Amino acid sequence: MVIGILVIGRLGAIPNNSDAHRLPNHQYTNTPIHQYTNHQYLITIIMVKHLETGILGENAAAEFLEQQGWRIAERNWRSGRGEVDIIAWSEEEILVFVEVKTRSGEGSGYGSPEESVDAKKQDQLVRAAGAYMESIDYEWEIRFDVVAVILKDGKVLEIRHVEDAFFPM
Repeated sequence: MVIGILVIGRLGAIPNNSDAHRLPNHQYTNTPIHQYTNHQYLITIIMVKHLETGILGENAAAEFLEQQGWRIAERNWRSGRGEVDIIAWSEEEILVFVEVKTRSGEGSGYGSPEESVDAKKQDQLVRAAGAYMESIDYEWEIRFDVVAVILKDGKVLEIRHVEDAFFPM
């Protein structure tokens, strides 16, 4: 997964777009996520815009769940090819695996965030959940939720929480 690009420029010079090694069809932030020098060059890493949107959404979802009395156990937990955005204990002490879907703007043309959790994504979540449960030796009740976050200009416009979004078959 690509998280950013390098913008390299000589020390004392301001890097410009011609110094950037960019991927086609991606938007980028203007805020550096890391900068360092190696004697002659200033190296700046900037984030791919859609990843920044996802991070903002996941942070908002975690904060929302904590405000509901949930305890966050893990964030961005990985197992093989699967990743669970948030693993948390609900107020009812149910272990919940949460997929966070974020959209910037109300009418992004991609459908609702909730609709994007298709059968393939559900299967990945179920497999990762099984691995997590095995890792903590847990065999009780679980649930799969989706939290949809809508952003506008980097600010949370709406959060929708879909409990029991799907049930593994």
